[in-house]
Amino acid sequence: MSYENALKTVDFLLEVLNEADKPAPADDKPATKAAPKTTESDVKEEYFTSVEDDGVTEGKTVQVTKVLKKLEAEWLEAELGLNDDKGMYLGAVGKIVEIEEDDDTVQLRWENYDTCWIPVKACVDAKGAKETLPVFLSHLGRK
Repeated sequence: MSYENALKTVDFLLEVLNEADKPAPADDKPATKAAPKTTESDVKEEYFTSVEDDGVTEGKTVQVTKVLKKLEAEWLEAELGLNDDKGMYLGAVGKIVEIEEDDDTVQLRWENYDTCWIPVKACVDAKGAKETLPVFLSHLGRK
């Protein structure tokens, strides 16, 4: 790990500790209902078709689709194996750190420097947006 990455990791951990000391925000709303399912017809996204598309290069950021059915279909096609929690990646932005041409997948690094292989056909150009956290870590700052 480079010195710069180590400093970023330490800064991130200090932010997490700072957030842990704060009380949970008061929620005046009644119990939250599940968000309505997003369908492909609701969302107009221009997905990548392969890892050879423009914009699929190491160091660039991409956003995972917001449509669960699309992610599940591409996950199955890429043969990434079982993962019951794929929904946590919906809408997350990650930086491409590795590209696998054999199965059209990219290894994405999230804001917390964790990584995951995602089918590139379930991703869109993030237009330079910075990395975010998957939903399971939303209590740490992702909105």
